[in-house]
Formats: sequence, C-alpha cells, structure tokens
Amino acid sequence: KGKCANCHGGAELTNASVQNVANQRLERMIMGNGGCAIYDNGFYNIGTRPTADDIARGGTDPFGNPLSDTRRAMQGRFEDPNLNPPLGQVPECDNRANVDGSFKTAALRNVELTGPFFHNGGKGTLLQVVQFYNRGGDFANQNIDNLDPNIEALGLTADERSALVAFLQALTDERTRQESAPFDHPQLFRPNGCIGDDKEVQVDNSGPPSPVRQCVDDIEQVPAVGAGGRPAAGLVPLQPFLTISKMTGVGQLGTGSQTSNFGFVFRLDAGSPPTGKLVFQDQGQRLNLKTATITRHESTETCVRVWGPITVNGATGFSFTAKGCDNRQPGVNRDWFEITVWNGDGTVRYSNAGFLTGGNVQAFIK
Repeated sequence: KGKCANCHGGAELTNASVQNVANQRLERMIMGNGGCAIYDNGFYNIGTRPTADDIARGGTDPFGNPLSDTRRAMQGRFEDPNLNPPLGQVPECDNRANVDGSFKTAALRNVELTGPFFHNGGKGTLLQVVQFYNRGGDFANQNIDNLDPNIEALGLTADERSALVAFLQALTDERTRQESAPFDHPQLFRPNGCIGDDKEVQVDNSGPPSPVRQCVDDIEQVPAVGAGGRPAAGLVPLQPFLTISKMTGVGQLGTGSQTSNFGFVFRLDAGSPPTGKLVFQDQGQRLNLKTATITRHESTETCVRVWGPITVNGATGFSFTAKGCDNRQPGVNRDWFEITVWNGDGTVRYSNAGFLTGGNVQAFIK
C-alpha cells in the first residue's frame, strides 16, 4: 500500500544498488503526467523540492558532460545492453529523458541514525518522512512533468503510519547504534566546517597569497571505540537526528487483579547527564519499585530506554531498565511501557511489559 519497494527494492532496500543497476542501468517509465520517458534506474524525482531548485541528476559536470546515463545514451556515448527493447525502438518514450530533479534512492539499513532526511535535510524524523509520502510529496504538482508515478496520496491510517515507522526503526543494527564489534573504530578526525561564527570565519594565512582566502577547518574528534562499543567507553549510544529531550508518563499495564500502575519522568538537557524518576506498583505481586537515578539512556524518535539503581519495597541493591514509547496515535492507546529489575547477582527479580491499558506516555522531541 505504501509502494515503498517500488524504489527501495531488493536486499539492499534501494533500486540504486550495484546489483540492481548492473542488471539494468536504464528503464522506461510512465510519468506522473501520464507521458513516457527513459530514466536512470534507482534515481527518482519525488517532489521534495521544486525541480528548478536542484536539477540533480539532470545536470552536467564542469566539462558539460551529462551526469545521467540516460542523456549520455541519447547522445550515443553510452549503451545499456539490457534495455529491452533497445533505445530508439519505443519512440513515444525514447526521445525524453526523465532525469531532472531526480536523486539516488537511499538504502534503509540503519536509516533511523542517518537523519535529517532527503537530499536537502528537509525532514527531521522518520514520522515526517512517512507523512511526506502519505500526502504525495510536497511539490508534486509543480514537478508533475518529472514526478515518479508512485508519488501520490497513499491514504495510510495512523496505525499504518506508526507501523511503518516501527519497521524502519527495526532496520537499525544494534551493533551499529552501540558502535560495538565489528563496527568499532579507532580515533578519527573529521573537518566540521570552518572555525568562526555566523558573521565571520578564521582565515588561514599560512599559504601563499591567493585571491581566494581559505578558512581554518574546525576539526572534530571522534573518540576511539573498542569492541565493547560505546557503553564500555562511557559514551551515549548513537542517537537519531532529533531525539527525545523529555518523556512523561502516568499509566497502567494489565487489568483487574493484575493491574500495575506507574509514573515516569525522563529529562535530557544539553551538556548534562539525564535525570528522571520512576514509581512502579504491581498490585498482584505487591511490589513497589522506586528510583530517582538514571545512569544511562538511549533514545529513538519514539522511545526512551533508561538504566539505573532501584529499590524494591524499600530494599536497595537492585538495578533496572525501563522503556517508554509514545506511538502518537490519537484515539488509540498504543503507547508502550516495559520494566525489568535485576537482583545484585544479575538474575531477574521482576519484569513486566505491554501496551498501556490506561494513561498515556508523551515524548517531546528536540
């Protein structure tokens, strides 16, 4: 229903993969305006911005050569042996290149950690991306001559949109989030723009006089991370572009004699360690869990997981992890809460999880 696989196809979740393009570099398609054209496989105009804002694949290099295989083929400088029928045998399609404003389809592995999204960084969360496709793009009418025909209003329900975001989040490899083996790395240095502010930058005068003055690179250090990943190095796991800065929740799990009630507050201020409180009462098991200390956290754009010490019926020596999820579905309570408590020897003392049967979890993204 979402038509995602029409562009995000195959094991790599992109039609622009080496494997897919090796089989067919050029394809014919019926355009958004009903006409037919040839295009570069894996590159599409989806109405992110007006085509004239960025010609993208339709542009040329500094020597005037087309960036697209399609226009090179039309100039007789490239041939795709797998195009069937060969170029020129479908006149109603083969005289038109659909490459203006088209961009490479991104792969979706670990997409949760690669925001902001689209070539211009125009969307900050996966939910915003899903909403973009659900409404049929932002500039579909203006780009209709080059628009991919799959870009149209989809009619996804709130539940379907939430499920699609959850699917995209599930494509995150937890080893990548934690930068643990085999995705650990040595100390790295990368340029991060110029040293300066929004009015001026520091000028590099170390070289010979030049009409073009160079700025001094602002070099950012990426700390070394060993096989144990970011937690072992005392680093916060990799976060989405926009993360949850605050979460509050008052709710219940279960019903009847198996009801559990909780209150949860999480807050993350820039440059400060996380703070929060948790009170959890399980009526059936007569357990009262309390903590006001969070020692570690990780966040997606919908969920926060926290760790720390906790008391059980007033006794100390226990630790916990808890996770709250705000699934943002008006009228349908699909918010989630879970908690696990460990004894001092590492064995599980208590666990409970489920969709809320009452109350609400609310996340604030920053």
